Amino acid sequence: PWTVPQASETYPFYKWGYTYTSLNSVLPDAQINLQTTSAIVNDIELPIGWTPVSNMTVTYKMCESDSIANQIKIKADKKDDVTSAPFSYGDSIDIMNISAESYIDNPAFYFDGWKIDGTSTVINPSTMDATIENGIVKQSASGVTADPNVEGVTLVGQWAYREIDVYLDGNKVSGNTVTIEGVYGTSMTHTLTAKYREGEKEDVKIIFTGGMGNVATGLGTYGLSVTEQANSYAISGTPNNITSAVGESYSFNISDQNEASGGGTFTLVFKVKPLPVQIGTITSSTTGGTLTKQYDNSNQIPVNSQADVTDVNGTTPACITEDGLKVNFDPTATLLDKDGVKGKDVGTNKTIRLTNPVLVATDSGKVACYELQGVSDGYIDIANAASVTKRTLHVDVTYKDGVNSVMFGQDSPECVLTITDPENIADGNG
Repeated sequence: PWTVPQASETYPFYKWGYTYTSLNSVLPDAQINLQTTSAIVNDIELPIGWTPVSNMTVTYKMCESDSIANQIKIKADKKDDVTSAPFSYGDSIDIMNISAESYIDNPAFYFDGWKIDGTSTVINPSTMDATIENGIVKQSASGVTADPNVEGVTLVGQWAYREIDVYLDGNKVSGNTVTIEGVYGTSMTHTLTAKYREGEKEDVKIIFTGGMGNVATGLGTYGLSVTEQANSYAISGTPNNITSAVGESYSFNISDQNEASGGGTFTLVFKVKPLPVQIGTITSSTTGGTLTKQYDNSNQIPVNSQADVTDVNGTTPACITEDGLKVNFDPTATLLDKDGVKGKDVGTNKTIRLTNPVLVATDSGKVACYELQGVSDGYIDIANAASVTKRTLHVDVTYKDGVNSVMFGQDSPECVLTITDPENIADGNG
């Protein structure tokens, strides 16, 4: 018989997280019979029994320091450390869940996980296996021979500032620049709102501060109003002018009364583009009405050299009327060939080409507030704008020698056909 030894330098039965409890299922100091099945076998393998270290706990510390506790306004009944239920090495354990609203009174902060004390590692799972590898258990400073040789760690609550984002019409703005674009003469309404980034939470203590007066003044010059509404601003009105392509920039601040170091500086970029317009009805300079002419063997057609304009939807915004906006062009248009039909030939819904189109207004300074669509290389083509009608010619018939009838079997008399209105023959067709 052989006495099962205790763990020692001679028999280093040590393993992190476990206690040596038996050899071949026999407890230490008890005897065991050792025998082999062959005289030539000198080695005998005996399985070691290991028992996980038990009765370990994790300590939850709510925050790093008293100053942080004061900053986040931790509730009085939540300040004390919390000890977990006992567990054994390797167990799957629940990690304490923190609801910021239940633990602190400062809405500017949120719970950002647990830091393993003595490390920079931050964890935030719902469950974890209690192992050294996962960091929930640490090795004893006394080494692997200590009993126990592992212990639960301390987890320190981490709290982070929520940061503030600006929202334009409910959509979060990327970065610190808000861009608002409008169109001249077109009504616009926008809302700027500030919210905490984490959780997209609104709070009455997030306020727009310095700079909004400049925003209101600046946009006011474009006919817009800027109205404060709790922790937001409404921008509305109809732009009465355009900006440069880069727009106008205004800086403003947002402060967080929940956290003095919070908030930030933002920039509002305001742009107003010209109103796109199109030519209205083209009329005849001959009749003042519908653009039509009789066939004359020419692809030119006279037009009134000024026309009304509309927006691209065919409506007339108030600004067009107020500014007296018109479009001028050369008094002669060209009838364009289409689908194999010559422009000069008889037909309807013909496309015309106007040359040198230019916008004019009662106040010439307002011309830049509009952009005429379809202009290319100094001309603009207007579809379905004109028609060419047929010419009527009358023919008179006379018979030679006054014979205007013959008997059966006689030759037909010679006749002469005369156009009685030769002035209706188009030039070049005589």
